[in-house]
Amino acid sequence: MHNRLSNNLARSDVEEAEMQDAQKYLERQRDDIVARLRDFQAGARDTGTGLEGDDAVRDLGDHVEHHTRREMGFLTRQRLLARLQRVQAALERIARGVYGVCIECGELIAPKRLRAIPEAETCVPCQERMERRSHAAA
Repeated sequence: MHNRLSNNLARSDVEEAEMQDAQKYLERQRDDIVARLRDFQAGARDTGTGLEGDDAVRDLGDHVEHHTRREMGFLTRQRLLARLQRVQAALERIARGVYGVCIECGELIAPKRLRAIPEAETCVPCQERMERRSHAAA
């Protein structure tokens, strides 16, 4: 049985070149997400709430449409922030030398999974177990 992140957080068997590729990809993703969040924030400032003044909302349909756009914007921002957290966590794992090690069981994450989802922090069996627990609790 493997201790969680045992042996002084030894670097996993993930190939160094693959890790460097993952780091570059994750850094580009981080920069892209930050830019999108900045653009989103600037757009939100420019449009304001859209509810000021008598002419801002002409009828209930306009109000509903505006509210729907605001909600969609909020959800998009929340998804971007969550993805940014996952990307930053992966970059931190690279810096600590534990990228590619499952945070749940301490086993190596399959390289194929890391290529598909570079910010993955769990191996497939642990991810499936977590999803089953989540569905059972719901």
